[in-house]
Amino acid sequence: MPGSRPDWLAPFHEMYITRQLTDVVLTVGDRSVAAHRNMLAAVSERWKAQFCGGMVESSVRTMSSGRLEVAVEGVGWDALKAIVDSVYTGKLALSGSAVVAIIQ
Repeated sequence: MPGSRPDWLAPFHEMYITRQLTDVVLTVGDRSVAAHRNMLAAVSERWKAQFCGGMVESSVRTMSSGRLEVAVEGVGWDALKAIVDSVYTGKLALSGSAVVAIIQ
């Protein structure tokens, strides 16, 4: 189907939706999204450096569940959620406010 996610992403998307094996929680204010560090690191040099290169920031803490919690700064919730969703769908769906936040 045109516009649908690539088939190989389907199992990763299912695990994202059901929060299976998620090992990082990204937060903006009081909202959060659980994800997989390996998926984020595969698409972002910044996340790769943070998760693989020992880049330690004050915005990162280990939760009692063992997941990392990362407070994301400089990006609004809509933009962060759209970016993380795109990792698992292969599509970037943005609202007007998210576009402005990403461009800035």
